[in-house]
Amino acid sequence: MEPRISSVTIFVDDLSRSFEFYRRLFEIPHEQMVIHEDHVAFFFENDLSLVLLENVGAKASQMMLTHAAEFADDVDAILQRVVAAGGQVVQWPEKDASSYAALFEDPDGHLWEAIAWM
Repeated sequence: MEPRISSVTIFVDDLSRSFEFYRRLFEIPHEQMVIHEDHVAFFFENDLSLVLLENVGAKASQMMLTHAAEFADDVDAILQRVVAAGGQVVQWPEKDASSYAALFEDPDGHLWEAIAWM
């Protein structure tokens, strides 16, 4: 696996307020955003994105790192490596219309997402 951090997710208490703050801060065009009911993603150069995710019980200071995999099979392989290395799978892969994603933690509890875009 080639290490590649492609997305940083921050947990927010008020998605509307945080969206407005980051939208103004970055002055990012609408076509570089994806807006959903529970999260907003801002897409930058070099395949980096910032995701605002409505707080699901995490502390506001916590964040999640994302590894973008090329294929769904790569997500499965990453999870095998996570378990073998002493990490823990938090959410096994789920497939939706646009992605195949899973969540895992490193031994210190830092949250990661492994995702393949469809």
